[in-house]
Amino acid sequence: MDDYGLSPSNPVLCGKGPAGEEQYLGRLRCPTGRTVSFKRIGSRRVNDLRYLQQAGLALDSELAEIARLIPDEPVCVMLDCYAVVCACGSHSVKVYMDMYHAGPDLPISQEGWSLDPDPRREGAVPRGTA
Repeated sequence: MDDYGLSPSNPVLCGKGPAGEEQYLGRLRCPTGRTVSFKRIGSRRVNDLRYLQQAGLALDSELAEIARLIPDEPVCVMLDCYAVVCACGSHSVKVYMDMYHAGPDLPISQEGWSLDPDPRREGAVPRGTA
């Protein structure tokens, strides 16, 4: 996943709708470990859905119905795009997100970027408690 989150052909698979996007971006950290600010800069329809062929994906059926997708065989997906800037001001990136499909809990593929643990996941240790 060389371009995870950095390309419409390999978006972040956050699931959970707009709340899932905000939760993911709220956990994203720049190479210096600082938090980020983010702004939605638009959305786009994608027809190249090869990224959905990975194992372990989950489709939010309620969101799929809202988006008028066919859960077993989507024809297209709307992705959101965010401008992300770190608190130190030295790092910025454009991140593409699929709020309809949940996948692996991975940081974007930009070198040095990371994710804080998700406290809702089993076994996660919140930042500052380890």
